[in-house]
Amino acid sequence: MTQTLQIYLDECQRIMTHADEPLSPKMRPLGEADWPAVLQSPCLPRGALIALKRSNTPMQRPPVGVIGPREATQQQLEIAYALGAGLAELGIPLLCGGRGGVMEAASKGAALQGGEVIGLLPDTSAEAANPWVTLPIASGLGEARNVLIARASVVLIAVGGSLGTHTEVAFGRHFNKPVLTFPDAPNAEGTTPICSIEEALNLTAAHLWGVTQPS
Repeated sequence: MTQTLQIYLDECQRIMTHADEPLSPKMRPLGEADWPAVLQSPCLPRGALIALKRSNTPMQRPPVGVIGPREATQQQLEIAYALGAGLAELGIPLLCGGRGGVMEAASKGAALQGGEVIGLLPDTSAEAANPWVTLPIASGLGEARNVLIARASVVLIAVGGSLGTHTEVAFGRHFNKPVLTFPDAPNAEGTTPICSIEEALNLTAAHLWGVTQPS
């Protein structure tokens, strides 16, 4: 990601900008709060998220979805854990299916970094959530809850694949959501292949700020 992607707060207009053009961030200050002055210094999207978190500005933040199988490999679990931790460090809420495997690993990584973990469960009881979910939602919808995960996530990141993951990827693209896929995850038209946690976090940060074509 190059320096040309630096974003900053226009002090006069009080809006976030990139190359003197207004951005449309997917998040916003809560209530009557305003963007913090620290964002007046140009920085890359990921750095801007870190600065925003450190400012303790109350924010309305949409979640990023991490999707993947319950029967996951050790490598997939390690990627999911690191991904969850990285999202939490950026102050990004994590949304997942709330059960085991990739979902639990991502939840644990985020929770141990003090992040918010939303588990949208297929079950009718919140007790079915893995022990790292901070906000369990018992949808009672069964696997149909996959549609809600795809719809509610501002970005979807797929680690590994199962039939359920295939449906979430497909619905994500159907809803025109950015879908980032690690090498062993399902692909669909319009998904963005990624190879590292760094790449996933950089692209996610760019999407959150409304910078849609990072390079």
